[in-house]
Amino acid sequence: MSTMGNGILRGLAALTLVAGFALSTGAGATSITWSGSINYTLGVDTVTLSVDRISNNDTSGTSGAIRLELWAFPAAYTGVAQFGYRLAAYGLPPLQYFGVY
Repeated sequence: MSTMGNGILRGLAALTLVAGFALSTGAGATSITWSGSINYTLGVDTVTLSVDRISNNDTSGTSGAIRLELWAFPAAYTGVAQFGYRLAAYGLPPLQYFGVY
């Protein structure tokens, strides 16, 4: 990433950052939860996303694809749609019932 690109990323990081999961809504488990700390670290050309635990709490079935995303918004996220920037995303394979990452 160029110095300018890195500066833009760091500028966006100064906005309100929200880390959250985007879960597929197709057939499969829907009781995906996360617990513990959710963190991000900005590197020179990388973003590292981490979460202590991701769980599928369903009693049967497999989740859809799971994706951890880091977003920057101009204001705190309140559940209302707003324009934002996806800074990073990481996909995880489906998780069996009672499975944990």
